[in-house]
Amino acid sequence: MADPPPLPSPPPPPPPVLHLRLELTGDEARPLAVVLQLAADERVRLQLDIQDDGSVAATLEPARTGTAEMSPAGVKAEEAGSSADSAAPEPQAPTLEQQHADLLHENGRLQGRVRQYLDGITKASRKTLQHASGQLMEGAEQRYLLALQQLRLLRGEQASAAVAAEAALAPERARLAAAAAKTQAQREALLRFVADAAAASERAAAAGRIKAAVSSAALQRFLAAEPAKGAEVRALRACHARLRRQLEAAERRLKAADQLSAEGLHLVDYEQLRIENASLAAKREARAAEVDKLRGKLAQAVQITAHVREKLHCVGLERGALAARLEAVEGEVQQARAQATAARARRERAQRRRGDLAQDWRVVTDRRCLADMQQQEAELAELQAQAAALRARYEALGSGGGGQSAAGDGR
Repeated sequence: MADPPPLPSPPPPPPPVLHLRLELTGDEARPLAVVLQLAADERVRLQLDIQDDGSVAATLEPARTGTAEMSPAGVKAEEAGSSADSAAPEPQAPTLEQQHADLLHENGRLQGRVRQYLDGITKASRKTLQHASGQLMEGAEQRYLLALQQLRLLRGEQASAAVAAEAALAPERARLAAAAAKTQAQREALLRFVADAAAASERAAAAGRIKAAVSSAALQRFLAAEPAKGAEVRALRACHARLRRQLEAAERRLKAADQLSAEGLHLVDYEQLRIENASLAAKREARAAEVDKLRGKLAQAVQITAHVREKLHCVGLERGALAARLEAVEGEVQQARAQATAARARRERAQRRRGDLAQDWRVVTDRRCLADMQQQEAELAELQAQAAALRARYEALGSGGGGQSAAGDGR
């Protein structure tokens, strides 16, 4: 009989839920376990019944007074520690001492009831269970021994394969170590050569033989990047070796698939293969002819494209020349338009003058106008003659009057 687990410290409300586990052992029976989940102030009544399959059915009923009625919950305990949970209502908050005492009392009572029911199991049922379990154990033991034997054989094969692999890898490992040592020596020699070359360039630059030397920063960058480059090279070599092994394995699989077995499992019809080969050859020839045609078309298209490019280049040059000529012609056209506008204005003025002259000409060519003009000319000539006579008379009168006025002044 196991003691109840230690009580945990009570957290803040809601009150804690306690777990009770009972482990019972009867005569010639496997241990049974019953797990109860109770509230801190919960009291239950446990009723156990032995089933036909050897399990124990338990019925829980609330035994607490002054609380609400609770529906019973069934718990079934199976072999090797089966568990059952029972939902608990909202509990009160009793003290830890009361909880501990109640749990101890309930534990003792339940253990007594379980012993009573376990003692009632018949010996026949126990013998039946033992016989069935014995048969199961014998079959499991045989399977276990067979598995152990196979495991020993596999381990022996593994050990022999490991020894053979070690023996095969020994010369390769020695060669790899020699190659690694040689590579390390060459790497160190390369680094020394780089350092010596940098120092020599610095001395030559200091002596003035060269313009610039290898800077120490560039040398440090090279030395710092060299391990990373070496690691990258090793990774690439490992990848190359892995891919090469995969290629070799694939080639071996293909060769094994191509080989014909003696039992005739992989025999094929040669005539069918020949017909398929002929059809594939015909298809290949047709495709080759199509490819040749396409290549000819491609070459022709390339030639046409080259010719079009040359033509476009010439057209571009011609277009540039025509554009320059067009600009010159547009300038000339603008000048011609200006001259045409000026000529149109002169023409309009000439037309207006001609109209005026034509109007005047109609007036001049009229007979009545001509007669009137002749009359006017005659009158003009007569008037001019009269004016000349009057002018002469006036001059004569002027000269005579002047002499008389001079004589009067003398007197």
